[in-house]
Amino acid sequence: MKIEGTVMVRRKNLWVTRFASINDAVFTYKKDRNDTKARYLLDLRKADIKKGVRSNGDRFIEIIDKSKKDETVKVAFDNMETFTKWGLVLLESTKPDEVLRKVQIIEPSKKQEELKRQQDEEAEKKAE
Repeated sequence: MKIEGTVMVRRKNLWVTRFASINDAVFTYKKDRNDTKARYLLDLRKADIKKGVRSNGDRFIEIIDKSKKDETVKVAFDNMETFTKWGLVLLESTKPDEVLRKVQIIEPSKKQEELKRQQDEEAEKKAE
C-alpha cells in the first residue's frame, strides 16, 4: 500500500510540517516534496503503531521503531479523514511479509512462471 502527503511531525518540543510517504512498508519523511534527501526512514514491519491525542485535541499516530530501542516518531494530520487513511496504511504496512502474502493475491509474472517451469524440469532431470 502507498500513501504520501503533508503531515505534522513532532521534533523535540515542536510540531513541524514535513512531506511523508509510505511505500512498500517503508515510512519516510523529508523537509518538503522537492527535497531529495529523506530525513527519516523506517521499515514498518519492524514497528509498532499507537494512536494518541495532542494537547489541542488533534489526533496523532506514534510509530515505534522496535529495531532502534523503541525510538518513536509522532505524526499528526490536518483532518480526521487523513488521519484514518494514514492509520489504515500504517497498520497494513506493519504486517510481516508472510501475512501480507496471505492477504494479497499475487499473480506471478510470465518470467516468474518460466523460471519456475525451468526449475521443475531441472529437478525432474536430476531425479532420473
